[in-house]
Amino acid sequence: MVARGATYERAERDFYVTPAWVTEVVASQHAFRPVIWEPACGNGAIMEALGKRGHTVYGSDIEPVGIPQAKRLNFLTEACPWPIDADIVTNPPYGRQGRIAEAFIHRALEYTRGHMGSVAMLLAVDFDSAKTRARFFREHPAFCRKIVLTRRIVWIERDGASPSQNHAWFVWNWRSSGQKLLSYGG
Repeated sequence: MVARGATYERAERDFYVTPAWVTEVVASQHAFRPVIWEPACGNGAIMEALGKRGHTVYGSDIEPVGIPQAKRLNFLTEACPWPIDADIVTNPPYGRQGRIAEAFIHRALEYTRGHMGSVAMLLAVDFDSAKTRARFFREHPAFCRKIVLTRRIVWIERDGASPSQNHAWFVWNWRSSGQKLLSYGG
């Protein structure tokens, strides 16, 4: 989640810890089911924030960091290990030009479609601007909301440096009316 042209190395596996306030923004603006799957749980920051709001949260990651209850799982190639109909909330890895994030969106929408669930992905604020991604946003029947964060996320603490990239939560809900909302939080 580091801006283009950054002069420092990206974190291995795009591991950036999501601050609790960021998860609070989406949780306060969208009614998620009681059970949530966090498929890129890293160190469990999103899991913890949602758990504090009363959700039961299952976590998985290619390499979970210090979370004994999280499953080691590749979300893009392996099936859900739990017999649950959960919503999905995650800060997905980006990969080159957002290709991995696109694959996460596609996979999450496939998983939630059958049980009419919701998906929330934390992405760069302009992620929906690419013409090739219209299938996930403007053209997608479940896309319902973009929540623009009005504060910038500090991913890496550096002396005197301020974050330069803006982010938003993108939310899909298979039960939505087709109306697309834009809101702000943070």
